[in-house]
Amino acid sequence: LTALRDYAVAIGTETAGAWALPERRAELWQNLPLIIGYMLFAAILIWRGRRWMEHLVQKLEENASARGRRIWALLVSFGQIILPTAGIFALTEALLKTGMVGLVGAVNVSVLPAAGMIIFSAYWLGGWVFPKGSGAEAPLRLMPDRRAEGRIHVTSFGVLFAVERLRASAFDTERTSQAATSVLSFPILALAGVLLFRLGQLLRRHVANESTPGEQPSYNNRLIAVFGRLAQVIGVGGPVLAAVGYVPAAEAVVYPAGLSLGLMAVLLILQALIGDIYALITGNEERGRDALVPVLIGFILTLITLPIFALIWGARIADLTELWTRFREGFFIGETRISPTDFLTFAILFAIGYMLTRLLQGALKSSLLPKTSLDQGGQNGLYRHLSGRAGGDQFRRNRPVGPCNRCRCAFGRYRFRPAEHRVELCVRHHLVDRAPGVRR
Repeated sequence: LTALRDYAVAIGTETAGAWALPERRAELWQNLPLIIGYMLFAAILIWRGRRWMEHLVQKLEENASARGRRIWALLVSFGQIILPTAGIFALTEALLKTGMVGLVGAVNVSVLPAAGMIIFSAYWLGGWVFPKGSGAEAPLRLMPDRRAEGRIHVTSFGVLFAVERLRASAFDTERTSQAATSVLSFPILALAGVLLFRLGQLLRRHVANESTPGEQPSYNNRLIAVFGRLAQVIGVGGPVLAAVGYVPAAEAVVYPAGLSLGLMAVLLILQALIGDIYALITGNEERGRDALVPVLIGFILTLITLPIFALIWGARIADLTELWTRFREGFFIGETRISPTDFLTFAILFAIGYMLTRLLQGALKSSLLPKTSLDQGGQNGLYRHLSGRAGGDQFRRNRPVGPCNRCRCAFGRYRFRPAEHRVELCVRHHLVDRAPGVRR
């Protein structure tokens, strides 16, 4: 209570002191039209920006395919974060233009955009991980009531983390005693621990819904179960540490755990987006997300986010820079230096080339071949031939694997496996055994 009173007195003293100066009052009246404009702009973006984005998503979904609807919905939904955050920036600028904000107030006002972005990002993330409606496609298999609970938990955790950022800027360790900091931090930590525990329960419930009696869960589900268990342990252990006086230790595990879960959810959403884009480009709706290129891009995204995970858990930028320098130096084998960046460059170029090849094949099958005079069988044969040449299937098809099991002929050596050899493929050597209706 003493810390809160001192903070309120400091803000009031700064404001009263600024109002007592004639030049500050003159600056306020001079900037008043600009301040009103900023305030109106902020109010419109904060209160109406998200709804505008939702209506835009609905209009774009009307004339799009199933994959296209999800792609447009996800891309446009980023506006639900950008527009309200821009409104917070406008509100911050309006407060600074008044000239009534002192040193203490300016520090707190400067944190408002980051706090607002945290809240809006949490709301957006909760809506995509736990979407509304029973028929909506979601990363987690949960009932609609559990999804609604998940949205509330994710948004509430974002609000608590934003409040913690505001508290840390208002009551830093230089002006506030350690006891006051612990007392102010404990309620936020306790609530964050409860939310983290409940999110862990939802993750484990998803694994239970996905599991089949008598079968072992998949690797992804086992990984999600481990993360859910860790979230529950941290959700209980963090507040306990704070209750016995280890507030910094509790803050070092509770908030990073929640942020790590959020970052992993963003990875899942981005990987689904990449799979949908690839399926839309290639026209392969069934195996779009399971194709090679989306999997490679998802793996690269996971590698890129490793430094972000390290920063979340307390690593410094200088440490990451030093590790990156050592990574680029590589290692020596004799007089040859091998750099891991060479392998990374090869993987990126291979992924780009493979994706361009599939894009060309999709355009050939859907746009070019239908306009020719070839019948459907000729189009399919030409497409398979070109696809085999571009994708390496022809080399695998013509790979020698041994003589034919049936006739020991040379023609049978150029099949996938000896067991796949068919009579009609050897008609040029065995005309007597040719099946009826099989052409030469």
